[in-house]
Amino acid sequence: MEDRAHALVAVAFLLVLSAGAGFAVWWMQAGRPEVNYYYIVSTHGVGGLNPQAAVNYKGIQVGTVQKIGLAPGDPHKVRILVTLVKKAPVTSSTYAKMGSTGLTGMAHVNLEDGGNGKPLKTSRQHPAVIPMRPSTLQQAEQQGTKLLDQARKITTQLSELLH
Repeated sequence: MEDRAHALVAVAFLLVLSAGAGFAVWWMQAGRPEVNYYYIVSTHGVGGLNPQAAVNYKGIQVGTVQKIGLAPGDPHKVRILVTLVKKAPVTSSTYAKMGSTGLTGMAHVNLEDGGNGKPLKTSRQHPAVIPMRPSTLQQAEQQGTKLLDQARKITTQLSELLH
């Protein structure tokens, strides 16, 4: 009789343990938001950007970077696969810019809206494309390079004029 009682306690323990594990799995799955898939396409460098980097809209994280690679058929473009929560307001006028976080300099993607565009339709099989514009730092770098080129030309012309 005592062996039977131990067996019943062991079975009851296993049932409670299994139910607890099942509840934990269900609870963790229930917390995941539904997401949409998008490609962000850039003709600029994306140095420092890594998979699992944040994608922000107005400073709020709305998604993550899933994969980064060269665009098929055009190695001059970078294609970034991102997942965004379904509530993220992505329209035909939405564009992306690179950003960095504080002192660490961790790269992330900022989404900005250029106006009143129509909602962008997307699917997992055929993600819609969001263009990437150069960040403020990239624009400053381009302007600085142009400025240095102009200074070089002026210096050369002054040198020729004085000789």
